Amino acid sequence: MSLTKPEIYELLHKHNVIIVHFSGCPKGSGVERYDHMYPNDLKFVLEGNAQGGLSCSTVKPCDCFHGIERNATGCIGVVLGLKDETSLKAVSPDDCGSSENLGVRESWLANEVTAESAAASILNRKSGTYNEWIVGNYQPLGIFAVNPFEVSALFPPPRIPEMPEELQGTDLVPGIKQTTLTEISGLFQDQLIFSFYYGKLCRWEEGTMQEISHDELYRTEVL
Repeated sequence: MSLTKPEIYELLHKHNVIIVHFSGCPKGSGVERYDHMYPNDLKFVLEGNAQGGLSCSTVKPCDCFHGIERNATGCIGVVLGLKDETSLKAVSPDDCGSSENLGVRESWLANEVTAESAAASILNRKSGTYNEWIVGNYQPLGIFAVNPFEVSALFPPPRIPEMPEELQGTDLVPGIKQTTLTEISGLFQDQLIFSFYYGKLCRWEEGTMQEISHDELYRTEVL
């Protein structure tokens, strides 16, 4: 039997996890879109353009967001809420092997999401890896950003010494840069900014981290 939205939120609350679609850093394989690097990729999601499904991970305070053995594909993303019980399409403690087809994200995990499979996708995530939830029909709740604040972006091509200017490259090239909470807040002025700080779920407000309860993001009571 499919989980209801309150039941899914109760599961998130029980394990103190949140659902985040990350801006990949570095970018992985997937559907190519013009200039779909940060921050355009996240603005695309915030504008509701990916309701056919997004690859997400559930993350919790004290997870690792840097290096090879990290628990997410990036460290900046969009926190997602669910509109109803149909929003959660697939779950896995590992990579779902999902792909986008004509705007719809599909996974070989076609089985119904149950309380057991959803819990297992959180509890059975292996150390140094990330899990995957496929979420569509979503509601953006804000931006998530955590140290080391790295993103994949486009940069001017490197200049080659002694090469004539007319032969220098002009196409932007992908690379990784470090940003800040101040810059993130400026790019997403209409969004709340959430983070993990000293093992706590926090909201960044006016230059400081304010601890918040999990229910402030995911209300577990039936409204």
